[in-house]
Amino acid sequence: MVWDYLGYQIEEGLKPHDENFKDDYYQYFFMVKRDDETKFKFCIWAKIDTLQSDQSLAEEARETGHKIPESIYRRAHARVMEKIEGEDFENCLLEFDENGLNELLLDEISEKKV
Repeated sequence: MVWDYLGYQIEEGLKPHDENFKDDYYQYFFMVKRDDETKFKFCIWAKIDTLQSDQSLAEEARETGHKIPESIYRRAHARVMEKIEGEDFENCLLEFDENGLNELLLDEISEKKV
């Protein structure tokens, strides 16, 4: 899916299976561009076991059709818009695992999953 916000184009979707794909996570991405130049990436990593152990989140994920619970998707979507508004172009990750939901700088993570 592609959408526009304040002159930026945002491409989003499930991460394709490649050499960095981790089978124990659902991975979703937002790629923010302006004039075909990538400005930043915002990723969601949702640990499958953690999602499946929370019945309400598992149900949310089934309803969205993209395996990411709606509440987590909405938070990431809002953060992408905030980052554009603030011209904060650092690559970020919203990770959901047994420790909860945490936002991290993607470029500071040693084991990238993007």
